[in-house]
Amino acid sequence: MSPRPVHRLDVHLDAVDQLANSSRFDSRRRWVLEDPAIDYMADELRAARGRRKAHVCVYLPPEIVAQKGTEQVVRSTLSLYCRATLRHLDNEIGGIKRQVLRTLWFGFGVLLAALTLVIVIERAPGVPSVLSDYLTEGLFIVGWVAAWFPIDMALYSRRPMHRDKSIYRTLMSASVEIRAEKYVLDTVTGEKRGLDAAA
Repeated sequence: MSPRPVHRLDVHLDAVDQLANSSRFDSRRRWVLEDPAIDYMADELRAARGRRKAHVCVYLPPEIVAQKGTEQVVRSTLSLYCRATLRHLDNEIGGIKRQVLRTLWFGFGVLLAALTLVIVIERAPGVPSVLSDYLTEGLFIVGWVAAWFPIDMALYSRRPMHRDKSIYRTLMSASVEIRAEKYVLDTVTGEKRGLDAAA
């Protein structure tokens, strides 16, 4: 059995806190992220085919990379954020399970009531056949829609969350590499410039 392919994730940051926090707008910042950088990495894994191992390469300004303990802070930030996200997803899945159980009884109750009314209408004397057809078809639709909602939640609503759990577990166990950024991005032209030229 061949080993799983390793998906490389490159992330460019101005500071380590951008891993877990969104960036405030600042024209001096090179990398402004609307969401935490870890969530961007999760999005990239979501788009990748198949289950993969991940290798995270974090690019930071040279002065931050030179500080003692930067790599440890990056690793612990990644791990803590993934653990918190996994707890959140577990809570969401548990909430869906409870909602399914609550709505399941209601949905099947509506279905049973609709089927009972269909039988009553079909057996009622003097009801025109056209009206009977409209009423019975409408009741069938209402009954099955009410019953399908909890079934749909049970079968499909949790699947994306379970996939996300797998993705954040992959990120949590990813190998991490820290590198010094070699360029800045010009916010006007979008061009890359060396740090010496930008200084």
